[in-house]
Amino acid sequence: MGQTTWIILLVLAVVFAFAYFNYAYKHTFRYNPDDLKKSVDNIFNKTNENDVDRIFFLKELRRAFNCSRKDAAYLLGQASIHNMLNINEDKITKTV
Repeated sequence: MGQTTWIILLVLAVVFAFAYFNYAYKHTFRYNPDDLKKSVDNIFNKTNENDVDRIFFLKELRRAFNCSRKDAAYLLGQASIHNMLNINEDKITKTV
Protein backbone atom coordinates (compact mmCIF):
# COMPACT_ATOMS: atom_id res chain seq x y z
CA MET A 1 0.00 0.00 0.00
CA GLY A 2 1.17 3.40 -0.89
CA GLN A 3 1.55 6.44 1.32
CA THR A 4 -1.63 8.00 -0.11
CA THR A 5 -3.70 4.99 0.95
CA TRP A 6 -2.42 5.19 4.53
CA ILE A 7 -3.21 8.89 4.72
CA ILE A 8 -6.75 8.30 3.44
CA LEU A 9 -7.28 5.49 5.97
CA LEU A 10 -5.96 7.66 8.79
CA VAL A 11 -8.26 10.55 7.82
CA LEU A 12 -11.26 8.18 7.65
CA ALA A 13 -10.41 6.74 11.08
CA VAL A 14 -10.22 10.23 12.58
CA VAL A 15 -13.55 11.24 11.00
CA PHE A 16 -15.29 8.08 12.25
CA ALA A 17 -13.83 8.54 15.75
CA PHE A 18 -15.03 12.14 15.83
CA ALA A 19 -18.50 11.13 14.64
CA TYR A 20 -18.74 8.36 17.26
CA PHE A 21 -17.66 10.55 20.19
CA ASN A 22 -19.99 13.33 19.08
CA TYR A 23 -22.89 10.83 18.93
CA ALA A 24 -22.03 9.35 22.33
CA TYR A 25 -21.75 12.80 23.93
CA LYS A 26 -25.13 13.97 22.62
CA HIS A 27 -26.91 10.77 23.68
CA THR A 28 -25.91 10.84 27.34
CA PHE A 29 -28.31 12.82 29.48
CA ARG A 30 -26.81 14.55 32.50
CA TYR A 31 -28.67 16.29 35.28
CA ASN A 32 -27.91 17.81 38.65
CA PRO A 33 -30.03 16.43 41.55
CA ASP A 34 -30.23 19.93 43.07
CA ASP A 35 -31.65 21.31 39.82
CA LEU A 36 -34.11 18.42 39.70
CA LYS A 37 -35.25 19.20 43.26
CA LYS A 38 -35.74 22.88 42.35
CA SER A 39 -37.73 21.95 39.25
CA VAL A 40 -39.95 19.54 41.19
CA ASP A 41 -40.61 22.21 43.80
CA ASN A 42 -41.36 24.80 41.09
CA ILE A 43 -43.85 22.49 39.38
CA PHE A 44 -45.75 21.88 42.60
CA ASN A 45 -45.59 25.57 43.56
CA LYS A 46 -46.97 26.53 40.17
CA THR A 47 -50.12 24.45 40.72
CA ASN A 48 -50.49 25.15 44.47
CA GLU A 49 -51.59 21.54 44.92
CA ASN A 50 -50.05 18.55 46.63
CA ASP A 51 -50.70 16.21 43.71
CA VAL A 52 -50.60 16.79 39.96
CA ASP A 53 -51.40 14.80 36.84
CA ARG A 54 -48.56 12.65 35.50
CA ILE A 55 -48.81 14.04 31.95
CA PHE A 56 -48.78 17.64 33.21
CA PHE A 57 -45.76 16.88 35.39
CA LEU A 58 -43.83 15.31 32.51
CA LYS A 59 -44.62 18.27 30.24
CA GLU A 60 -43.34 20.68 32.87
CA LEU A 61 -40.17 18.61 33.36
CA ARG A 62 -39.61 18.64 29.60
CA ARG A 63 -40.01 22.42 29.59
CA ALA A 64 -37.72 22.89 32.61
CA PHE A 65 -34.88 20.68 31.32
CA ASN A 66 -35.49 21.16 27.58
CA CYS A 67 -35.35 17.40 27.03
CA SER A 68 -37.21 14.59 25.28
CA ARG A 69 -40.15 12.60 26.66
CA LYS A 70 -37.83 9.68 27.35
CA ASP A 71 -35.45 11.88 29.35
CA ALA A 72 -38.38 13.43 31.26
CA ALA A 73 -39.59 9.95 32.21
CA TYR A 74 -36.05 9.13 33.35
CA LEU A 75 -36.00 12.30 35.48
CA LEU A 76 -39.37 11.37 36.96
CA GLY A 77 -37.93 8.01 37.98
CA GLN A 78 -34.82 9.63 39.44
CA ALA A 79 -36.96 12.05 41.45
CA SER A 80 -38.92 9.10 42.78
CA ILE A 81 -35.73 7.21 43.68
CA HIS A 82 -34.40 10.24 45.58
CA ASN A 83 -37.71 10.49 47.51
CA MET A 84 -38.68 13.86 46.04
CA LEU A 85 -42.11 12.57 45.05
CA ASN A 86 -44.41 9.54 44.99
CA ILE A 87 -45.92 8.07 41.82
CA ASN A 88 -49.46 6.67 42.05
CA GLU A 89 -50.70 5.49 38.64
CA ASP A 90 -51.58 8.81 36.97
CA LYS A 91 -50.97 11.15 39.94
CA ILE A 92 -47.69 12.53 41.22
CA THR A 93 -47.63 13.46 44.92
CA LYS A 94 -44.96 15.64 46.48
CA THR A 95 -43.03 14.10 49.37
CA VAL A 96 -42.92 16.41 52.37
